[in-house]
This record gives sequence, structure tokens and C-alpha cells, in this order.
Amino acid sequence: EYLIDNGYLARPKFHTLFSKAGIQLEKSELDRIANHLELPEALIASLSMSEQYVAAVIDGILQLLSSGHSRILVFAATVDHARIIGAILVAQDIRSFVVTAMTSRYRREQALRVYKSVDSTPAVVVNFGVLTTGFDAPKTSAVVIARPTQSLVLYSQMVGRAIRGPKAGGTKACDVLTVVDPCLPGFRSVAEAFLNWEDVWS
Repeated sequence: EYLIDNGYLARPKFHTLFSKAGIQLEKSELDRIANHLELPEALIASLSMSEQYVAAVIDGILQLLSSGHSRILVFAATVDHARIIGAILVAQDIRSFVVTAMTSRYRREQALRVYKSVDSTPAVVVNFGVLTTGFDAPKTSAVVIARPTQSLVLYSQMVGRAIRGPKAGGTKACDVLTVVDPCLPGFRSVAEAFLNWEDVWS
């Protein structure tokens, strides 16, 4: 609260966008997944490519654009997931870029230079696996977390891309939209990240 009130961090607003159930799992499988830090890669790939999940991600991005966000960072679940989202956005005449480990250095630098520019045309960067940490774009005012994870650390890192406050060159407020499949365990409000260590100080 101190960092937010004094302009170092943006005030985050958390939203959860539920997709329709994209997978069906037995209780034993759900229990096994719930006891691990990360979801199996095959499960993430299957979920992220379902029509319902992709539609939920696109709907979330469109909602953020319509509410006035001009710099949106999307965390996709796989490379293919990122490419599909990017292709749909381009088809809808939305300026967007896909950045993955397979993106050439030139194309990545070009995309991020446009994204970080100060022009008023909205821009969306859909990435997988490369912009979670070490990426500095203070004008990012919204993130879409479309990568299922049970790791609080990874979740917090993704949220962290949008919480630069005015004194750090960022915005007063930001939106964090998490796309959730109701069949999967382990999804909680990212707001819990801010309370994760409270017991240490109590």
C-alpha cells in the first residue's frame, strides 16, 4: 500500500475471465495435478488450444482495448497458442506482435521497439516464455495471463510486468486479467501473492 500510495507501483485491479471447461479429468488426475507446482506441459497445450480457451483470451484482450488500454502484454501457454492469438488479433486489424524463443532477434527488437514507443495506437504483444522477467515496458497497463500455472512466483512475475507506478515511468492503475478453466485445480486470485508472506511478519 505504501508503494502504491506513493506512486512507485500501479494499483492493480484483478479480474478473472472463465472459459468454458475445455478438458475433462478424473478425480485422481485432478488430485495429482493439485499436488504439483506446475501443470503438465501436455495438459497446458491441450487446454490452450481448445476453442473455448482461445475465445476467452481474445474476449479478454478486446475488453481491455475497449476500456482504453493502449499497451497490453499477453502471456500465452505455448508457442502455438501465442501464434493463434496473434493471428486472430491481426485479422481483426489490431496491431499485435508475437514474441517467442523462436522469434528472430531482429523481429523481436522491432516488435518491442514499437510496443515501447509513445504513439497512441494500441499495441498488443503476445509472448511465450521470454518476457516473464527482465522485460521493462513501464507503459504496459494491462496483462492477460493465459498461461495456466500453480506457481505463485511465476504468477507474480507475470503480474509484475504491469505494475510500474508513475514514479517509475508507469501508470497509476493497471488491470490483470487471468483466464481460468474451471476444471483445473490450483487457480487462486493473484491478490494472494501480496499476502503470501504475511504469516512471517505476524
